[in-house]
Amino acid sequence: MKSGRFNHSNKLATEFIQSHELDSDVILPWLAEQGGYCDCEILANVEESWEDDISDAT
Repeated sequence: MKSGRFNHSNKLATEFIQSHELDSDVILPWLAEQGGYCDCEILANVEESWEDDISDAT
């Protein structure tokens, strides 16, 4: 993210979720449980949990 644009929110993730018509009531709490409370933390903390959950589901 460009410096000066970070505002400690999950605005970009929320916009992505909504633009793909995904269920934000399920996804945003899951992201927060994995340590993704804002866009930067989602990118930094969620990858490993995502990979684990996807492999468990397949």
